[in-house]
Parts: sequence; structure tokens; C-alpha cells
Amino acid sequence: MPYAVELELDARAIAAVDRLSRRLESELSIETVRQLGAAPHISLAIYDDLHVDAFLPRLAAFAGEVRPIPVPLASLGIFPGAASVIFVAPVVSDGLLALHRHYHKAFADHDAAAWGHYRPGSWVPHVTLAMDLDLPMASRAVASLTAGWKVIAADVAAIGLIRFRPVEIVHRIPLFG
Repeated sequence: MPYAVELELDARAIAAVDRLSRRLESELSIETVRQLGAAPHISLAIYDDLHVDAFLPRLAAFAGEVRPIPVPLASLGIFPGAASVIFVAPVVSDGLLALHRHYHKAFADHDAAAWGHYRPGSWVPHVTLAMDLDLPMASRAVASLTAGWKVIAADVAAIGLIRFRPVEIVHRIPLFG
């Protein structure tokens, strides 16, 4: 099963994203990642496999160098295709990009197992709402969420390691400012 290193959002942002997910569930009967047990997050990296016991101390040391940063969720987006993904996207700030680059530099020895879309130069930071949608349903979802849209104030509050599907929290490290 793959592993993801995630930037977890603060409680107020989680509540706001969960409201969006519940709207999709109730209005369009879309299965959201919330229903799969995933908390709203921005993935820094995804790996096909990890030696968790060796990885966790390094992740904890990395997290100790990171301070909470603002990541206002300012837009909606679609990764289009036969199995489209809809998401909310943070403002891509210098701080967020620097954190991403710093992570990948610190864990460059894991590049062989890393998914290419999450590497510097290819990464599109996002908070997934739903996956595996046909394009008409993804379009309806975005249209539904556009009504009454407001920017969601958010901060990165923790770094986590999860294993998925099914979603299993392996470790969570709160960030202290």
C-alpha cells in the first residue's frame, strides 16, 4: 500500500472543508475522501512503499524544523480525465513552495519510490474533495460549490504519515509556532 506525507490543516479549515464535502454528498450523492476516512490535507509526497521504522524519526526531525504557515484555500479545481478529481487549492506562496522543496531535499534518498506528480516542478498543491468522477459529475460538483464560495482561512497545523486505501494514520506530528 502507498504512503503519503501530508500537511494537515488546522481545525477551523478542516471544519470548512468538511462542510464542502457534506454538500457534495447530500446534493450530488458524491462519495468524498471524507467518507474514506481522510482528513483535509495537502500531500507533500506519496511513496509506493516506505520502511516506516527508519522513516518516522527523520520525519519527526523534519517536522521540528517546520513552523505553521498560512495556506488560504482560495480556489476550486479539477484534475480532468476519465476519473476526475475535484479539489480546493491553496494560494501557492513562497513559504509553501519552500517547505515543499525543503522536504524533498531532506528526503531525496526516497525519490525512487516517490510519485512524480508530487516532486518539485510538478507539484500542484491541493486538498482533494472527491476522486474518480466522470467529467460531467466533476463539473456539476464545481458548479455546486461555486455558489456562495468564500476563501477558507487555513494554516498547516501538523505533518502526518498515512497509508492508504484504506486510509490509516501511521503517525501525526503537531507543528508548534
